Amino acid sequence: LIDRYQPEGLIPGAKEFYQWLKKSGKSFVFLSNTGEKNGVAVQQKFASAKYLLDSDPVPLERIFTAAEAQVDYILGNVPAHARILVVAGGKGVWRNDLRTRGGEEGAAKYNTWCIRTHLSEEEAKEWAAYSVCSRMTKQVWVAFFTDGEISSASTMSGDASSMSATEEDPRIGYNDWGFEVIKTAGFLLSHGAQFIYTADDAYNPSADQN
Repeated sequence: LIDRYQPEGLIPGAKEFYQWLKKSGKSFVFLSNTGEKNGVAVQQKFASAKYLLDSDPVPLERIFTAAEAQVDYILGNVPAHARILVVAGGKGVWRNDLRTRGGEEGAAKYNTWCIRTHLSEEEAKEWAAYSVCSRMTKQVWVAFFTDGEISSASTMSGDASSMSATEEDPRIGYNDWGFEVIKTAGFLLSHGAQFIYTADDAYNPSADQN
């Protein structure tokens, strides 16, 4: 695990350490606990003036995020024809990653899922009842793709024409951590839905002023 930057910029020695890693021939990967960004976003951050590591982009195969780990887990563990409620922040890259990270097999499974980013009260009750009846096969899931904040804008990734037949309009989602989202997610989980979240970080790293 390489802690490569802080809010003010790269930590002292980060550039030199990265150059040493490249020259050493050692295998390495930058791990990020972001729950809403994929490797492309981290690569872009490394290319920005504030966090510039090198004149060449950091290879994507050298970057792995919590959001990507979560996508891989979902593709490997959520069964076909499952229902997934997604609560998300950021730019909504999770949707495209679910479509593409698993290759043709993953894309085929993705197209069987009912993925929702919002449920009405009646829909939540129906999903909860379905969850109780399918505990053994785990057909109802709640997944968070967020670093703290959520937004309906984060459900967007591509346009509506690229959705599978079982998806809703991607422009619909929860705008904040209000009562509605807590009630809906909590209701599903209390009725046996499976919970997926990889980026729990109660205390973000900070510089020691002493």
